[in-house]
Amino acid sequence: MFIKVSCILVLCILSYWDIKYYIVPNTIVLSFAVFLVSYSISGSSEVVYFNYINVIFFGSLFGLISFLTHGLGMGDVKVLGLIAFVEDFLSVCLIGISASLIGILILVTHNVVLNKKLKKIPFVPCLTVAFFATELLKVIFICKTNVGSPY
Repeated sequence: MFIKVSCILVLCILSYWDIKYYIVPNTIVLSFAVFLVSYSISGSSEVVYFNYINVIFFGSLFGLISFLTHGLGMGDVKVLGLIAFVEDFLSVCLIGISASLIGILILVTHNVVLNKKLKKIPFVPCLTVAFFATELLKVIFICKTNVGSPY
């Protein structure tokens, strides 16, 4: 739980930077990455060693998407790598799809409803909302499925 809360706090800070400056500072991302790696090496059960494979897989996948389409910035790829380190495979997929849908909704709202043409949007806030929503849904469904369970 400590890792998830600290990840949400870091994502909120990165969202502020992305909204204000359209940039994701490397110092914050790398500092949090070092914290996550050192926390996982210390033997915590929250961060599983399997998550290193998630980081390599999703980092490569989103890095390739960024390189081919130029629609995703490298700061977004780094943030997705951090999320992949904290979450399992299916959760990262859900977060990526949810964040993309949130971004599309923002673009449609601005371009069609408000008649303001946006060429790019800060994507880290979309990732933050998707991460928080996924964690909230996990808590809700885990609590509902464990009601009356002796375990």
